[in-house]
Amino acid sequence: MPKMSGIELCKKIRTKDKKTPIIFLTAKDLPSDIIEGLNIGAGDYITKPFDV
Repeated sequence: MPKMSGIELCKKIRTKDKKTPIIFLTAKDLPSDIIEGLNIGAGDYITKPFDV
């Protein structure tokens, strides 16, 4: 994302809206990345490449 990271966007959304579902789809696959995404309010964290 050009102006902010997905983490920053998720944090911003969560300050105003606790109910909108957020799913990360990303190439960042370190356990610390996954934990951070889920801890800040994502409902799921999917890493690329993924299998349908």
